[in-house]
Amino acid sequence: MVNWKQRKFTMSKNKINPERMGKVYKFLEVFWLSVAVVSLGLSIYIVAENGFENSKFYLILPVIAIVIWMMRRRLRKSYERMQSQQNEQQSEQ
Repeated sequence: MVNWKQRKFTMSKNKINPERMGKVYKFLEVFWLSVAVVSLGLSIYIVAENGFENSKFYLILPVIAIVIWMMRRRLRKSYERMQSQQNEQQSEQ
């Protein structure tokens, strides 16, 4: 019988480097924030050129990018909190 709690499922055999994962989370957060800013600027330009009725569809992309940025930010902060708790536990031992 397989003990599922003891088994670890990973996509690679290499251990995950916590410092590198923090950098990846930070990069993705900055990426989505920049996508949101650029798409918002372009959307405002398109709305100004074509009018709101003809180009209101273009305002969806900045909203989606902002939502993804907020999710990424929340994920990064929770990851940092988890890492600091693990570091505190290791320093106590």
